[in-house]
Amino acid sequence: MLYSNSQILNFFQKPDEIVQYAKSLDYYKDPKGKWPGERSKCLSEINYNFFNITCRKILSSVFPMDFYDISFKAHIHFQVIHPEQSGSPGWIHQDIYSDFSSIIYLSHHENCGTNFFTAKNELLKFSGEEGRCPSDTYNKIKEDYYVNNKPFDKKYSQALEKNNSNFIKTGGFNSIYNSLITFDGHTDHNANLDKHFNSNEPRITLISFFTNMVSKGRTLKYPGSELDLI
Repeated sequence: MLYSNSQILNFFQKPDEIVQYAKSLDYYKDPKGKWPGERSKCLSEINYNFFNITCRKILSSVFPMDFYDISFKAHIHFQVIHPEQSGSPGWIHQDIYSDFSSIIYLSHHENCGTNFFTAKNELLKFSGEEGRCPSDTYNKIKEDYYVNNKPFDKKYSQALEKNNSNFIKTGGFNSIYNSLITFDGHTDHNANLDKHFNSNEPRITLISFFTNMVSKGRTLKYPGSELDLI
């Protein structure tokens, strides 16, 4: 792992305005059922200025000495999940195509944050190749329920339980309003959407996936790789 987990409070100066903006957007389900709820289009497509400022601010929390000189690729979306869409708890997974990921919590839910895990053994780790991981079988069931809006029943719950039983919890962050968390995209994680997620309001987050970070001025240093040098 190159990136460590962190949480920073009070990310936006005027978070309520960001929430109002998020509520004005259109949202879409994933046609393949990869994730719950709905997401906006990538903000680079609908508000590039906001996209760029937010990316730079997130990068500054990870690379405080280099963020102005970094070229990067990023996908940033608002995501809304209603209680009936959660199928709680969340599925443990990785953001396998993301170098590091971030989440900004934009709804006033307590204990609806993000948990982190590690696989119980090497054979259970996600490979990124379809059909190469034991969890792929369970994910196919999940995707069928998400795509077809099936009510969550015993079959779904059993698949979720079998998927999540392959991992050991290592920690997590609470869903503090207007806080930012960052973590390595290859960290096993899930949304904490269980008994605490019972309000009529959706869980609103701003999620980001970063890749291809290159500094124009010097070689970037990562917490994980620097640790190995000592």
